[in-house]
Parts: sequence; structure tokens; C-alpha cells
Amino acid sequence: MKQCPNCGYTGTDTEKYCNQCGYLMNDVSNSMQSSFYDTSNTYQSNAYGTYEEPAKKKKGKIFMVFVIFAIFFTLGFSITTAFVKNMFMPRSFLSAMVAEKYDKALSYFPDYMAENQYDNDGEEAFESFKENFEYICGDDMKINKYSVSLTKTVTGDDAEETNEFYEEYYDDYVAADKFYCYEGTFTVTGDDDSIDCTFEAIVCKINGKNYLFSINWDEE
Repeated sequence: MKQCPNCGYTGTDTEKYCNQCGYLMNDVSNSMQSSFYDTSNTYQSNAYGTYEEPAKKKKGKIFMVFVIFAIFFTLGFSITTAFVKNMFMPRSFLSAMVAEKYDKALSYFPDYMAENQYDNDGEEAFESFKENFEYICGDDMKINKYSVSLTKTVTGDDAEETNEFYEEYYDDYVAADKFYCYEGTFTVTGDDDSIDCTFEAIVCKINGKNYLFSINWDEE
């Protein structure tokens, strides 16, 4: 008679499998069967408990790090690009003016300012300034040796006070979110001579877009 080592069922010598639980009745096979299941269970535990799952988590962490890096890189690049563009906006205006691209020069200002202060006529507004440089420097003038630094950023309550002040001077005035104050130097060079100048400029941010609000310059 054979006794099932798994459930205790007693069967005949000819029975290979237990009629009650289906366990293999042969002694040698039992040993091999137990070894197989133990080994299999251990393998599964190692494969999915300590190897596969951590690997997935690691890949997930690497992906998240990449996403976070990409977000910060994109934001940083955008902020840096906007900051640099603000700083060089006075130069862009001056370059357009001396190159007689008056419509382009006027486009750097807010629409309400172009309409009210300059009558939407860049040539009439800026030609006299260009001629003053041309008198000294000659033809084919260019702006070079440009340097600029940010001196102040006006935001919050200070920006509101500034907006309230200028609302009295411009029709259809559009409030700015921020004002960036710059100062620097530039040189106008032409065929005949060159002249060095200092300048002060304000760039304003309106509805996410930056405009030249004011610029004044003097010869050194």
C-alpha cells in the first residue's frame, strides 16, 4: 500500500497519483517533485520580486528624471531667451533707426504709443535722430560696442502705480505687467567717424509680449 505524503491518503501499490489530491505517489518522484516546486518558487521570487520589478521602477525613475530635466531645460531656455531679447531690444531699435527701417523701429513700441506719440509714422519720428548721427558718422552706419545691464525690475504694486501714472498721458493705454529698466553704452560707426553714447531704456511686458517703452541717449 502507498500513502500519499501530501494528504495522507492510502492507496494501492499500483496507483501512481493520489486519487484525493493528485500528488505523485512514487517516493523518488516525490523528491524530484518537491525539489522542482521549491526551485520554481524560489526562481519566481527572485525573478519578479527582486529583479524584474525593481528594474521597472528604475526605468520609471530614469524616465521621470528625464522628463523633469526636459521641463526645466525648456523653461530655462525660454526664460533666458526672453531675458536676452529684452536686453538687446534697445539695440534692435537703434539699428533699425540708423538703417532707415523706420516701420521696424516703430514696431518695437506698443500700438497705443505708436499711434498717440508717433502718429504711426516712424520716419517722421526717428529720421531727425538718424540725421544727427549721420552728420557726424557719415553713411552706412551701424551700432556696435553695445553693452547693457538691468538696473531695476518694476512689478506688483509699483507696476500698478506706474500704469496709473501713464494712463493720464495716453489714449487707449494698455497696462503693463512688468517694467524692465536698463542702462548701457553703444557706438555708432559710419564711413566718416564714430560716436560713443550712453543710454537708458525701459522695456515693458504687456499680455506676455515685450515692447520698448522708452529710450533716451546722450553722447559721451
